[in-house]
Amino acid sequence: MYFLLCSCRTKNHKSGGVEKVVEFALNSEEQALLDNSVNAVKNLVADMERLGF
Repeated sequence: MYFLLCSCRTKNHKSGGVEKVVEFALNSEEQALLDNSVNAVKNLVADMERLGF
């Protein structure tokens, strides 16, 4: 399972939690760069698993 960090607005420190996830529209170039980054992380995780980590 993979997680991608996201921008969010949090509630006050007493109640905690996320109030709102902030969404950003990506243009095609930005989406391609993000996809490339995600694939690089997936490949690194697969390599680490093959090495027994």
